[in-house]
Amino acid sequence: MDIIKEDLINLFDEMFGCLNMYKRKTYDKLFEEKFQKYKHVIYDITRVCNEKSEEEQEQIIEELAAVIPDHAYEEVQKISRFKRKNASFDYNINMVGYVIPILTYTGEKNCLKLAERMVELWNAKKMNSLKLSVSSYEIISEGFQNSGLGIFGRRK
Repeated sequence: MDIIKEDLINLFDEMFGCLNMYKRKTYDKLFEEKFQKYKHVIYDITRVCNEKSEEEQEQIIEELAAVIPDHAYEEVQKISRFKRKNASFDYNINMVGYVIPILTYTGEKNCLKLAERMVELWNAKKMNSLKLSVSSYEIISEGFQNSGLGIFGRRK
C-alpha cells in the first residue's frame, strides 16, 4: 500500500509540473505518455482491492483517496498566502485535467470509486472556492477540440 501511495503522490507531482502542456495541441500526447507510465498504479489498486472483501476494499479506497488531497493541502500550506490562491487553482487544474482522468481511464470500478472519493475529500479541504467533479480523458480531450479550453465544456 505504501508503494501505491508514493506512486499517487508522484503522479500528482509529475503532472503538476506538466501544467504548461495543458493545451489543445499537447494534451492528448502527454496524457497517453503519462497514462502508460502510471497505468501500473491502476493495476496495483485493482489487484489489491480484488484480493480483499467488500468491506476491506472500502477501507483501502478511503485510505488511498486521502493521499493526494492531504499531500496537496500540505504543499499549499507551504506557499505564502499571497500566492496560495493561484497555486490552489493550478492544483485544481492538475486534478481535473490529469490525475482524475488517468485514474478513471480504464473504467475499472475500484478506480472510479477511488476518484469519486478523492474528489469529495479534495472539495472538503476547501483550498479555494471551486468544487471539483470527476472528469474523464474523453471529456477533457473533446472539450479541447470543441472549445480550446478542455475543462470548460463544449461550445454550442
